[in-house]
Order: sequence, then structure tokens, then C-alpha cells
Amino acid sequence: MLNKSPKFNIPARIDLSNGVSMYCVVFVRQNQRVIEMLGDERTFIPVQTNDGVSLLNKAHILRLEILTKAEIKENSELFPNVSFYYLDNNAW
Repeated sequence: MLNKSPKFNIPARIDLSNGVSMYCVVFVRQNQRVIEMLGDERTFIPVQTNDGVSLLNKAHILRLEILTKAEIKENSELFPNVSFYYLDNNAW
């Protein structure tokens, strides 16, 4: 069954088990926290970069850092389609 609830883009830096760090956005549903998304039953999560959307195996995520609004604004070219409304109005 497909979940049709709205998704929000959360800017993050992800450190992977192969030593790569990536700046991307992760997708959460309305009223969902990032920690809940990481702990759900899916093996892969979609992430978006300027190169497009790809699936990332959660088992390879060592660290996910949610960036501050100042960091996001400094590097806005790295984060496609960020919803500042969501960031300002939700406790994520």
C-alpha cells in the first residue's frame, strides 16, 4: 500500500561506512521525525542531491547530521527544494 501523505525535504549530511560524506535531503512525512524514518522497516531510503534521487541502504549510514538553517543557507546550492516553512514550523 502506498503512503500518499505529504513529504518534506530535510537537509542533512550523511557519513557512510565507505568513508564518503554526502550532502543531501532526506524525506519525512508530515509529523514524522528523522529518527523515526531511520528506524522504520525499509532497508533503503530515498535521498536527493543535485544529481537526482537515489536509494541509500540504511545499514551503511554511520551518522546523519541535520544541518542548521545557517548551514543550509550558506550551502543552499547543495539542497534542492528545501522547505523552510517546514523547518520553521515543525519539531523534527
